[in-house]
Order: sequence, then structure tokens, then C-alpha cells
Amino acid sequence: MTELETLLLNALDELQQQHDRRQQIYQQEQQALRDMFGRIMQDNQSLREQLDTLNEHVASLQKQLARFSPS
Repeated sequence: MTELETLLLNALDELQQQHDRRQQIYQQEQQALRDMFGRIMQDNQSLREQLDTLNEHVASLQKQLARFSPS
């Protein structure tokens, strides 16, 4: 094998390693985004439930207020 062939193979090997590292980082970041999205979905569900509860309290208070207000 000539020196040029050796250099080219080394360069190709280095490019392959860089590609593999970038691919691994990409997959890790993609998983992190999936995890974050899942947490956001859970947080949104919790906030919806809290909002529903608050709306029920407001409706109850409005009914109580209507009962005690002079007509």
C-alpha cells in the first residue's frame, strides 16, 4: 500500500468516526427532545385538570353568589 493510499484510508476512517459521533449525538438529542415533549404533555394535562377544577370552583361560587344576591 502506498503512502497516499494509507493517508486516504486514515482520512476515510477519521470521517467515519466523526460521522458515528455526530450520529450518536443526534440520537441522544432526539431522545432528549422526546423526553421533554413527554414531560410537557404531562404538565399540560395536569394544568388542564387544575383549570377544570378552578372552573368548577368558580361556577360553584357564582351559584352561591346568585343565591345571596338581592333580586
